[in-house]
Amino acid sequence: MLSRDWHRSLCLGCGIALLAVAPAGAFAAPVPDGGVRLDGPPDAADAGTTPIAPDANDAAVDGTLARLDAPGEAGSLLPVRGTVVEKGTVRPVSHLKIIIDDVEVETDEHGAFDVLAAAGPHRLRIRAPGYEDLDTTIAVTPPLGFLGTLRIYPRSDVPIGETTVRTVKLREPAIAISGEEARKSPGASGDPFRVLSSLPGVSQVLWPLALYTIRGANPGNTGFFVDDIRIPALFHLALGPSIIHPALISGLEFYPGGYPARYDGYVSGIVTATTEGPPLHRRMYSVDVRLYDAGALVVHPWNDGKGTIAAAARYSYTGLVISRLSPDVDYAYADYQLRAQHPLAGGQATLFFLGSYDQLNIKLQQVGDASLTFHRGQLRWIRALGPGRLLASGTLGADAAASTLYDDPITVRTVSALPRLQYLVHLAPWLDVEIGTTGEWKRFRTAISGDTAQTLGQSDLARPRTLQVLGAYLSLDWAPFSRLSIVAASRFDEYFEQGVSRGAIQPRLTARLRLTPAASLKASVGQFAQMPSLPLGVAGFEGFGLRDFGLQRSIQGSAGTDVSLGDGAVSVGLTGFYQALRVSDVASIFDRVVTAENFLEMRQGRAYGVELMIRSDRRRRLHGWLAYTLSWSERAVDGAWGPSDWDQRHILNLLASYHLKRRTSVGVRFHYNSGRPFPIPTATGGAEYQRLPAFYQLDLRADKRWLFDRWLLDVYIEFGNATLTRNVTNLTVSNPNTLMGPMGNQRTINEVGFRLLLPSIGIHAEF
Repeated sequence: MLSRDWHRSLCLGCGIALLAVAPAGAFAAPVPDGGVRLDGPPDAADAGTTPIAPDANDAAVDGTLARLDAPGEAGSLLPVRGTVVEKGTVRPVSHLKIIIDDVEVETDEHGAFDVLAAAGPHRLRIRAPGYEDLDTTIAVTPPLGFLGTLRIYPRSDVPIGETTVRTVKLREPAIAISGEEARKSPGASGDPFRVLSSLPGVSQVLWPLALYTIRGANPGNTGFFVDDIRIPALFHLALGPSIIHPALISGLEFYPGGYPARYDGYVSGIVTATTEGPPLHRRMYSVDVRLYDAGALVVHPWNDGKGTIAAAARYSYTGLVISRLSPDVDYAYADYQLRAQHPLAGGQATLFFLGSYDQLNIKLQQVGDASLTFHRGQLRWIRALGPGRLLASGTLGADAAASTLYDDPITVRTVSALPRLQYLVHLAPWLDVEIGTTGEWKRFRTAISGDTAQTLGQSDLARPRTLQVLGAYLSLDWAPFSRLSIVAASRFDEYFEQGVSRGAIQPRLTARLRLTPAASLKASVGQFAQMPSLPLGVAGFEGFGLRDFGLQRSIQGSAGTDVSLGDGAVSVGLTGFYQALRVSDVASIFDRVVTAENFLEMRQGRAYGVELMIRSDRRRRLHGWLAYTLSWSERAVDGAWGPSDWDQRHILNLLASYHLKRRTSVGVRFHYNSGRPFPIPTATGGAEYQRLPAFYQLDLRADKRWLFDRWLLDVYIEFGNATLTRNVTNLTVSNPNTLMGPMGNQRTINEVGFRLLLPSIGIHAEF
C-alpha cells in the first residue's frame, strides 16, 4: 500500500547498514577471652589470587583443609587466618558467614577472615546461598596457628544471573538482564546483546542479521550505549557478534520506550550496557574460542591494588575460511577494549577505549565493498560532592565508513567530541534529583565517486557537514507516599546543522503505584527528538538534513501492570503502548539516487499494541520467560494510513533453561513471527503489497562448566534454527506485465528465501 520498499531499504542496509571484550600487621595480638578480630585481609596484594600459605600447605582441594604442622608451645591462643574464594574463578567471597566451633565470623570485602583459637582441632562450617556447604575440621598448631585459602563450590543447581523487570537508577522501569544470563540465553550464541531478539516489543528484521525494530519504529530510531558512550554500530557486519567482548558486559538495560532523560537522540527505545569493573587485588586472564572467532581478556591490578587495568581483543578467522570456500567473498572483523580505573582527586577515574574493524566485499552481482572502522575513548570521573555524586566525562571518536550505494562508492570519515556533566543528589528519603548537561560535536568528511559525483552539492547526506548539539536535563524522583513513586523529567536539546538550529523540549513522566505487595500499576508518557536518519541507520550517514527535513519526533505512552505470583516464583508484566511518530523514510522505491534531495521524506507514523512477559524465578532449576507482542505499525502516505515496512502483528518468544547437576544446563528457545508487508511491482508501474510468510525457529543450547582450583572451563554448543525453517525474504513476479483478471491475480509470484542451520560452539577458560 505504501510507496516505500522495505526490501530496498534492507538492501541499502546490507550495503551500508552492514557497516552499520590486608596490609601487613593487620592481625592483632591474642586477646585473653579468645574473642574474634576482623582486621582485614592477610595480604591485600595477594587476596584472592594465591593461597595465603605456600602451595604445600594450601587449604583448598575439595573442601579438605591442609595442616600446618610446626613445633611450638601449646595452651596459648593462635591466629586462624584465611581467605574464602570461589573455586575456579578465585573471586573472593565477601561478607560470608563462617562458623568455627560456635564462633561466627564474617569475611571482609576481600574475602578474608581473622579469628583467635586454641591449639588443636576445630570444626569449620560454611553455609551460604548459592554455594555448596562446607563442613570440615581444621588443625590449629603452634606457633603459626592456621593459615590457608578456602575454596567453595558454587551450587550447580542454581542459575547464574538474573532477568527481571526492575527500577534502574532513578526508578524508570526497564528490563534488566545480567551479562551472565544474557550470554547463556538460548538463541544468543554466547553474545549478550543478541538476547534483544527475545524481549517484548522487539522485532528482528531478518534472522540472523542483528537488525532490530522496537515498537514499530524504524531500526534507525533505536540507540545503543555502552557506559553512556553512544555506539555507531553495536554489531559487526553480516553474522558477526557485538563489538564488545562478552566477558566485559556486566548487564543490559532495555528501555522499549520512555527512557531516562540522561540519554538523548532517539525517538524509539534504547539499549544500555554496563561494563564490569576489573576486580581489585587480583589478576585474571580469560581466553575465548568460538567457531567464528577467538578473543582474550587480561585484568591486572596496579599501584599496589589501588587501580586496575583490563584489556580485551577479539579477531575473526572466519574470513580465511569463507574466502577459501567462496573466492568471491572477503570478510573479516576485529575489536578491542581497554579499561583502566584508579582513585583520583577524591573520586574514581575511569579511562575506557574501544574500537572495531569490519571489512566485507561481496564480488558476486557487483554488490561491492562495505567497511567500518571506529574508535572511542572516554575519560570519566565520579566523586561524592556534598549530599550527592558528581560525574564528569568526555568522549572522543573517530570513524571511517565506506560502502557502495547503488554502484557509487562513498566514504565518510567522522570525528566527534561529546562532553557530559551530571549531578545526582539525595535530598530526602522521598526525593532524588538529577541535573545534567551534554554536548555533541561531529564533523563529517565525505567523498563519493561515480555518476552521481557531479550532484554531490545537491545532497546534504553525501557532502561534508558539521553537527552540533547542546542539551540539558532535569529529573525528579519523587515518592510522596510509600506506595507511589513518580519520575518527572524534562530535557531540552538545541541542534545546529545546515546553517540552521532547531530546538526540542522533551518532557516525560513515569509513575508506579503499588496496590499490594505483589501487584502494581505503571504508566509512562514522554516526548522525544532525533536528527533525520536512514530507515536502517548507518554509521557515518547521520547528522544531516536539519534544514531540509527538520527533526524526527515521537510521543510515547504506555500503561500496564506487574504481578508477582507464588511468593515471587512467577512474575507477569502486561503493557499496552501507543506512539505517534514523525520519521524520515525512503521516499520512493523507484528513485534510488542517494545524493538526490528527495531521496528521503518525513512521514507521519503510529504504532500501538500490547506486550506480555511471564518470567519464572531464576533461582529455580527450570526458569526462563515467555514474551508475546501484538502490535500494529502504520505510516501515512498521501493522506492514507497503511501498514509500514515493519508491521508485524504477532511475535512470540519462549525461552526455557534447565540446570542439571554437575554444572550442566540445557536450554531451548522457540520463536514465531508473522510476516511483514512486501511490495510487488504491477503492470502499471506501481506496486501492491503482500505479506511474507510467517517464520518460526527452534534454537537448542547446552552448557557445561568444569571447576578447578584456580581456573574454570566453560563449553557450550548451540544450534540456531534447528528446525531448518525456510526464511522467505523476497517476493518476485515472473510475469509482471500480466494484469489482474476478473478471476484474480494471474501473475506468478515466487518466494525467495533460504534455509540456514547456524551452529555455534564456544570454549571459555578463566584463570
